[in-house]
Amino acid sequence: MKKAFLLITIIVGMLCSVSAQVCRISNSNDNVEVTSYYFKDNNTIVVAVSNDSQDISANVTVNIKVHASYKSSSTYKDFDLSGKKLAKPNGETLIEIKLPSDYVQGPSSTIEVKGITGTKCQN
Repeated sequence: MKKAFLLITIIVGMLCSVSAQVCRISNSNDNVEVTSYYFKDNNTIVVAVSNDSQDISANVTVNIKVHASYKSSSTYKDFDLSGKKLAKPNGETLIEIKLPSDYVQGPSSTIEVKGITGTKCQN
């Protein structure tokens, strides 16, 4: 049952629209874009970003909002979290973000990508 719920959560996360979450790399026509996000396990979120540049790496920070459950009850709380990583050219990078230690993914947990930023990102 847990595996089925995890699979459904992954599919829903991948189907969510994240097209507005793009970092346009300055002085180029290249982008780093959020392509998917999902719960990896009960307390880890994975955000996938894709860099379409052929030769420019970009340090990016992904900001998310997570609705998660307290470990020993059905109480939920919202968290603003972030994760950083170097998005290498012409590929996908996975950014793992941990929930606070007392919180886990619950049946009503959600993830919302708030934005992607970086030193090479133009406004």
